[in-house]
Order: sequence, then C-alpha cells, then structure tokens
Amino acid sequence: SNGIVKIVYTGQVYSHEQNPSNLFLALQKMGNDKEKVRIYFYGRHLEFAQQLAISYNVSHLIEIHESVSHKESLSLQAGSDILLLLPGQSPAWKGVYTGKLFEYLGAKRPILCIGNTDGVAAHLIRERRAGVVLNEPEQIRLQLQQWINKKNGNGEIPFLSSEVGKGFTRKEQTQKLMEFFE
Repeated sequence: SNGIVKIVYTGQVYSHEQNPSNLFLALQKMGNDKEKVRIYFYGRHLEFAQQLAISYNVSHLIEIHESVSHKESLSLQAGSDILLLLPGQSPAWKGVYTGKLFEYLGAKRPILCIGNTDGVAAHLIRERRAGVVLNEPEQIRLQLQQWINKKNGNGEIPFLSSEVGKGFTRKEQTQKLMEFFE
C-alpha cells in the first residue's frame, strides 16, 4: 500500500457547519510528507470541500467521488486507514450523533474527528478510544505525521478493538429490538 495514509469520508459536507479547512491547513504545513496522505470524499454536495482544497493548494491530495450505496460505503470505510468525521461547529450540533459515527465505529478504523471538540460525537470517540478529536492545524499535522510514520514503519495502522462499537452496531440495535419484541 506504498505508505500512503488513506483517509475516507462518506456523506455530504454542509459548508459553513462542517469544515475541513484545518485539515487542509495541516496538510499544507507538512512539506513533502503531505504527498503520503490521500483523502477520499464520497457523497453529495462536495464542491465546497473541493474549492477549499484548491484554495489551500492541496487539491491533488483530495479525490471527490459521487455518493455510493450504503453497502459500498461500509466497504470503503473498512478499507480505509483513517475515517474522517466532521461534526458541525454550531451549538445545534452538540447533541448530534450521526448515523455515520456508528458506521465508523463498526468499521473499526481510527477516526479523525475535526471540528466540534465538545459535542457528543467527540465525547464518544474519546471515551471509546476510537480515534482523535482535534481542531488545531498543528495538532492535526502531528497526528497525520504519526500515522504516516506508522504506515511507513510496519506498514499498517492497526484496527481498533472489536469492543469499540459495542452496543452501537446496527446488528446489535436490531438484536435489542428483536429481544424487546419477543
């Protein structure tokens, strides 16, 4: 896998709310090492992300794709190194767990959560040790660097423990409902 850290985002980006700027800024500060990072966005309304990437001169590291089926999106998540989560910044988002977060937990890949560092999503990621919640470009840069070193050291970024999504997978939720109805 040629030492490239593959970051995947599935879903849409609501411009002013979910903003990947600090990630692009972090990449911009990385010198040549940024060439070892690729970010794949799958979804609708991603022109905003594309425009931002261009303005930070990192658009060659970003790939924008159309929406994919739910099944394909789960498989892309599982095949990534890192999953990108962009919870919205405004207070309205503080109490929002997106369905995507639960899918991400199910994929057991480390999550890079950028944006709202004190909403429920951020708390859950910290509590479950499911990844990192960062907003400072410099901290994001250091974290990316760590992942690059790991990927180029022993060739992989380990999966999270299977405990990480316990209770949150669709299967478990369905199971709970079944038990309830029985």
